[in-house]
Order: sequence, then structure tokens, then C-alpha cells
Amino acid sequence: MTSIEAMNQRDIQKPGETRLARSAPNRPQRGLLGSMSTVLLQPALFFRTLPPMSATRQWLWVALLVLALVGFNAVRRESLSASPAGEAPIIAPDVGGGILDPRQGGAPIDPGMSLEVPPAGNPQEAGTGDEMDTATRWTTALIAASGVVLIWFGQTVLLSEVSLLNGTAPRLAHNFQIAIWASLPLGLLALLQLLYQAGGAVIGEPGLSGLVGELPFYADLPLFARSLLLSFASNLTLFWLWSLMLIYFGARFALHGRRWIALLVLISWVIVLTLVPVLTGNIKAEASPATEMTDGMFMPSEFGEPPPEGEMPGLTFDAPVPESTEQAQIETENFAEMTPDAAEPAHGSN
Repeated sequence: MTSIEAMNQRDIQKPGETRLARSAPNRPQRGLLGSMSTVLLQPALFFRTLPPMSATRQWLWVALLVLALVGFNAVRRESLSASPAGEAPIIAPDVGGGILDPRQGGAPIDPGMSLEVPPAGNPQEAGTGDEMDTATRWTTALIAASGVVLIWFGQTVLLSEVSLLNGTAPRLAHNFQIAIWASLPLGLLALLQLLYQAGGAVIGEPGLSGLVGELPFYADLPLFARSLLLSFASNLTLFWLWSLMLIYFGARFALHGRRWIALLVLISWVIVLTLVPVLTGNIKAEASPATEMTDGMFMPSEFGEPPPEGEMPGLTFDAPVPESTEQAQIETENFAEMTPDAAEPAHGSN
């Protein structure tokens, strides 16, 4: 009788927890599309109910999907940038057969005939082009996919700070799962870019890096600071901010971290993602126009002072002394006296 009363007393004190424990096993598991929509639109709810990695394989399918989209998008962009722009063929004008075609043994070119020259190269090696292109595509896709995997490992390590600052041991598998789900907006960005390129459009510079040069203070910054600003702007997109927001919700609700801990993880990740491409040389800003020495000669920049008239930087020329009009006239008369045959008119023979 005492045990029954104690059980009823616990149910009265914590009715919410009891109902949640009873309804949790009966809650249906979300499908893959349902989980993807939930993490994109309701991240707090998703990370509160994030199951362990061993309980589901949805994270694996999401990882494969993101890697495939990012890799195929990189291949598509490189193929569009490497393909030559379509040039209009040169048409022979109507000049009455006056132009000869060396490809036809010197025969006249018919008006309206295309003058396109076939690409140079050994015709026997033309069959190996497809294989080389396939290898190049696979290399590009693997490089892009490996970059995403490195991002996942970096975020997994940084998310360990949340557990360490909470006084618990890091759960690397759980952190890795959070990093994969947080990269879903990057896969969505790759999908939209593929659809955009399928319509015939060309994607420009990544992020907002194409607008960095328009900033008024950009030219006055040192080279390293300009490289850092360019690296940060290349990542600055709406989908990148969306991914950072998912990392924040994962640190707050899946790892039960405080707000300042989650913000510390975000700031650390932004610093790493901005600094590493600059240190490795993948992103480097162009040098500002300045006076440089080339082969022992100073090359003036557009901001430098122009050299004096009649002189070049590093070289000195003696300007000719202008002669007076009177001296020039005397020299002309002396030249005429030295050539009498040219000065006197020719006389005819008797």
C-alpha cells in the first residue's frame, strides 16, 4: 500500500515528465524528407529530439547527398569555366575568288565559306580526350567532397568544447552527426546552383568576394588583411549563415550548451574557416599597385610621380642642344658649296 501511494505521489509531482516518458516510445520516427525539412525549418525541435547515431542511418544518407551535390556542382562549374566561349565563324567575303585556301591546295575560297581552323594536335591522340576529361572530373569532385569532409571533422572537434565546458566527456559521434545535419544548407546551395547553371547562366565569384574590391578602404589595407577579408567574403552567403545557425542550435539543444558556449564555437569556426585558406595560399588577394623594381628599373605605378620629360627611370639621356636658325643656315650653304653639281642646273650639250 505504501509503494502504490509513493508511485501516485511521483505522478502527481511530475505529470509532464511521466506523460513524455510514456509517449516517447509511441512517437513515430520521422522519415528522411521529414527530418530534412525539420532541421531546415524547425532546428530547435530537431536537435532536441536528435537520436543517437546508432539508432538511425539518416545522417549517412544526408552525408552522401551533400557530398554528391557539392562534387557534381564543382565539376559543372569547372567544365563551364574551362570550355571556350563560342566564337562566331569567320566567313569568306565575296571578293571574286581572290582569296586562296591553303587547306585546299591553293584553290579559291568560295564566298560564304567558313574559315574555321581545326584545333591543333595529333589526330591519333584525339580519342584519349574523353578519358582524360573523366579523370579530371573525378579529381575535381573528390577534391570538393574532401573539403566538405574536412569541414565536418573541424566542426566535430570544435563542438567538443561544449561538452568540455559543461564538465562532461565529448561525444564525437554525436558531434559528427550534428556537423553533417548542419551542412544540409550547403547541399541545398549546390542544388540551386546546378539548376541555375542548367538554365544557361554562369555563376560568378563565390559569396560576396566580387564586391570586396569596391570597398573604399580595401586598397589601403595590408596584403594579409585584404586576403582575410576576401576569404571571409567568399564564404558569406545566406546558406552559410543558415549552416552556422544550425551549428548553434545543435550546440544549444543537442549538446545542452549555454548560449555563450555556442557563440564561442561559432566564432572559433568562423576564424578557422577564414584563416586557413589564407595560410595555405588557396586565397590570396592581389597586390596593390605600387612602385616595383623589375630588372633593375623602377616601374612607376599609377599613384607614383611621372618621370621628368626626356628621362626614363633608371636611365639618363642627354637631350640634344637645339641649334639656332643662323647656324643651321650656314651649314646648309656649306653643304651646297661642297656639292656644286647638285646645286648648278644641268646644261644641255651643243
